[in-house]
Amino acid sequence: MRIFNSNEEYYVRNDIPLSGPPLVLAYINSEIGEAVDKNEEDEVEYGNNFVAVGTITSEIQIWDLDITNAPGPAYVLNGHQKVFYEMDAFCWINVFKDTAVVSLNWDGQKQLASGGTDGRALVWSLETAQKVALGKKSDSPINQIIFSKSERVITGNAVGLAKIFDKK
Repeated sequence: MRIFNSNEEYYVRNDIPLSGPPLVLAYINSEIGEAVDKNEEDEVEYGNNFVAVGTITSEIQIWDLDITNAPGPAYVLNGHQKVFYEMDAFCWINVFKDTAVVSLNWDGQKQLASGGTDGRALVWSLETAQKVALGKKSDSPINQIIFSKSERVITGNAVGLAKIFDKK
């Protein structure tokens, strides 16, 4: 992880061991998680300096950048499915392959959207680390996913088709 300061100099903040090669990153400067103790007298301090990493192994790892030498990610989001390939005698037969997470986008509030090579667009709650919405599976990989004014999610797939989903 390299962090640049205002003088365009960089330093290594910490090494982050990933489950597979990183394909996409999204910086999240928002409080993540929910209070463990709901007692009103206790003040709960949240971090707000995270990076979400989409990997080739279908995971989304969310790392707290304020913790040096972290033993693992703060959250791991799993929801993109393995893809099943069945080919003829000259190619792979009955093979499950990991899905790569190739696009991430943060809505600036409490949700993260992901697109994967499984053709699924997912929306995640950053408060509960759970899926909150799921678009219909596409026949081709989702190459790009973005939020539009936090009300819609727009995806683009490998065959040149864009889809618009209302978050409702």
